[in-house]
Amino acid sequence: MKKYQFVAAALLASSVVPALATDLPSTKSPPVFVDPGVPPSPWGGLFVGGMAGVGIGATQFADPVPVTGTTFTGGVGAGYNWMATNHILLGGVADIGYLGPMSASRGVGSTEGGLFGTVRLRFGYTFDNWLLYGTGGLAYAGGVYPKSFDGYGILGPATVSATLAQGNTVLPGYSVGGGVEYAFNYRWSVSAEYLYAHLEHTFPRYITSVTGPAPYGVCQITAFNVIRLGLNYHFGPEPLAPVVAKY
Repeated sequence: MKKYQFVAAALLASSVVPALATDLPSTKSPPVFVDPGVPPSPWGGLFVGGMAGVGIGATQFADPVPVTGTTFTGGVGAGYNWMATNHILLGGVADIGYLGPMSASRGVGSTEGGLFGTVRLRFGYTFDNWLLYGTGGLAYAGGVYPKSFDGYGILGPATVSATLAQGNTVLPGYSVGGGVEYAFNYRWSVSAEYLYAHLEHTFPRYITSVTGPAPYGVCQITAFNVIRLGLNYHFGPEPLAPVVAKY
């Protein structure tokens, strides 16, 4: 009898234990998805680039003679972007290049043309592959004075001939503006930018037919607008796909 009781108990245990085992929680860990830190956008980090466009004069020479016209401007630059949030961008950029001669009116000749650059902060908003930003900071330029003038009413009622004697120094000032930028991928982007630059008032000196050999200073209020396109290369990290870690 005891033998049959042992066999029955063994059969009962073999049927109950697996059933209980299926009710117990599994000791195997499920797959864990590891996020390696995907950048929220392609904009963060260091970038370099080049730009080219037009400069539009808004200068007042020997007030109120305007120095107007359109000229070429181009250069190179570098900057750094920091993503404060997934969409808010803070950064800085510095560029240096060339601003060509500008024409004038009322008997005033074209400007010399020369160095033009800026050092600016940027504040922007990103969405998808787009960046909209405002910018402002320092500006500097040289060769923005007319090379000569021959105009009535600048130095008096007589017609005056004058040739630039001194005045090719680089002038400091400020610039403000904004732009839009589109990233093709995590390396390349194109931009369109507008800047208004206003430089320190100055008094370039001319040799004139009225004053003789002694240079005569004429007030120059220098300002101009810049519209330019750019191509930039970004050094930030490319996004990495999530890694599935199995245990």
